[in-house]
Amino acid sequence: MPKLELEWNGSKFAVTSTLLPRKLWQAASIDVFLDGKCLLRTGGVFKLTGSHSAEFEHKGIHHQVTLSWGHASFRSFPIKVEVDGTTLHEGHVVSGNWPLSLWPWLALGGVISHMAWRL
Repeated sequence: MPKLELEWNGSKFAVTSTLLPRKLWQAASIDVFLDGKCLLRTGGVFKLTGSHSAEFEHKGIHHQVTLSWGHASFRSFPIKVEVDGTTLHEGHVVSGNWPLSLWPWLALGGVISHMAWRL
């Protein structure tokens, strides 16, 4: 799965994005990890844009991580990762299973094709 890796205070942050199928739509879970430990998971909330925050402890000090995301593009999401109010990264994270985003278009194409053949 593609992931965005970032260095911070001698540790590695990783940000991943996974599309989640729902009944009539799709959502994405954007997750933030520090040295392999999950700090924040959006869980596929039904919001086009938004942000989530979480507190964590690193080397005995408490910190806050904030993840903000914008409107999705074809394969990725624009994100901003902040730790204690300082921007760690502002860019895009690619969804690991982005081909899943094609199924609504394939279904629509199938319906249109079926209707065209019936005429």
